[in-house]
Amino acid sequence: MKAFFWSASFLFVLLFTLVFLGIVFLLSGQGMNLLWKYVLISFVTAAVLRGVTTWLRQHVMHHLSK
Repeated sequence: MKAFFWSASFLFVLLFTLVFLGIVFLLSGQGMNLLWKYVLISFVTAAVLRGVTTWLRQHVMHHLSK
């Protein structure tokens, strides 16, 4: 589990979602009191995207090896 959160691909996806959702956060005019929600949403989004991409990669490789 620890390797999942510290892998390079997870950190890349987390950085991407922080930047993308940060732009949305700033453009929407939300107050700084909602910043913790933004960070939580970014972390969850990155974890889900990392899990989906890992599953898809394994699934596609499994079918290609047949």
